[in-house]
Amino acid sequence: MTLSPLNNEDLCDSEIVQHCADPHRQLVGASKNVVRLSDDTVVKFGWDVTAEEASNKRRAFELLDRKIVRVPQVYRYFSQSNGQGWPKSGYIVMEYIRGKVLGEDETSSNEQVKRIAQILHYFSTLQGDHPGPLEGGISLGLLWEENGKPVFKNMQQMEKWLNFRLPDVESKLGIMSYPLVLCHLDLAPRNFVWLADGSASLLDWSSAGFYPRFFEVCMLKIMECAHGNYELDLIERIEKLTEDEENQMQLLQRSFYNGIKYSFVSLSVTATDLLGLTFVKPKIHETLE
Repeated sequence: MTLSPLNNEDLCDSEIVQHCADPHRQLVGASKNVVRLSDDTVVKFGWDVTAEEASNKRRAFELLDRKIVRVPQVYRYFSQSNGQGWPKSGYIVMEYIRGKVLGEDETSSNEQVKRIAQILHYFSTLQGDHPGPLEGGISLGLLWEENGKPVFKNMQQMEKWLNFRLPDVESKLGIMSYPLVLCHLDLAPRNFVWLADGSASLLDWSSAGFYPRFFEVCMLKIMECAHGNYELDLIERIEKLTEDEENQMQLLQRSFYNGIKYSFVSLSVTATDLLGLTFVKPKIHETLE
């Protein structure tokens, strides 16, 4: 279906919001929150669409070599409330990249897994100075979201935060000596658009940031078998962790699962002061309480 030519710059925010609410809107693929605005523009919307995701995507677009992996260009981000007491929804207006996204019943081919492994190797060469999102801000994603949403100023704060979830083990995470490299942290097959020439575009940068490289492997382990053998096959393809990295990765996994088990969403003032962290108080819909 060909849409009428439309320049997103000609639309005000409220018109884009109305378009997303239109029952006749054209959704992209199987997604329920990505809508076509024109033949080459889409908008992603929802209460979980954040400024951090938009900033991550903008920075990734600037940083990454398009010959290795593509990222949709972001044209605009804004948030708006529906005025009925619900949390604000975020809207990312961005480039529409045509290609194939695997369905839930489809599996990644060997060539696709090999290509993703090459992309991850490239990511491991891109280093940052501070942990967290590419442009700073709240760390988002599975590793953090059940226990508040921290803003890390340095590696020491992140290490303390993660170790706070390891009260039951003598060994603690020691991540200070590891370089911070680009990690995507949500490598589900649905987040890849495969172009006709075999290259890929990587979507959903909400969890991405600069972290030690074993964070990426940890998330693949956590999601193991969620998409058949995809995660295991990908782990086999990427550069092996050192013995120490493997130990750190296992502690990170335990920290994650302890976070679910103990649910430290409401940290006491004393604990927060002890860790020296800045927390953004999670909204009710962002917790499991």
